[in-house]
Amino acid sequence: KARPYSDEVVTLQHASFDPTMSCVRGLAATPDGRIITSSSDRAVKIWHAGACERMIQAHTGAIYALAMLPGEARFVSGSYDTTAKLWTLDGALERTFEMPGLVYAVAALPDGSRFVVASATPQAALDEFRLYHVDGTLIHTFKEGGGPYVCQLAVTPDGQHLAAGGARETVKVWNLA
Repeated sequence: KARPYSDEVVTLQHASFDPTMSCVRGLAATPDGRIITSSSDRAVKIWHAGACERMIQAHTGAIYALAMLPGEARFVSGSYDTTAKLWTLDGALERTFEMPGLVYAVAALPDGSRFVVASATPQAALDEFRLYHVDGTLIHTFKEGGGPYVCQLAVTPDGQHLAAGGARETVKVWNLA
């Protein structure tokens, strides 16, 4: 449920009630009050004033992560299909980023031109965070052998540090410089 700048409660129904597809996996908000959702149905939906404005068949696997780029009309989605994708709010795909494993989390830096993608390969128990520029340039790869699998990412407001929360109840803080 979303409360878009008022006391009114608006319910956004992402997928039809189906136990395999009913969980919202990713959630982001735009500066103008739109809500972006993703789920196991492999679609991204953009909501405005309680109605689905746009649906994008975004990935071939469940979409577990969304991040809005600050100051931009773009967002990043991450999926179990081992890709992260950069989109415009009008539904245009700008770029696909191939990852070594399932994408669990994405986070945007406050400059609006960089973002981090976390992926894991269960077979190798390797977590990897990749820092990208929106032009497709891979800036840096952070490798974390032996897990724990990263479940969430957060970037500090100054854009200097990345916090990575893992499945083994750990949080590691990385210097992005």
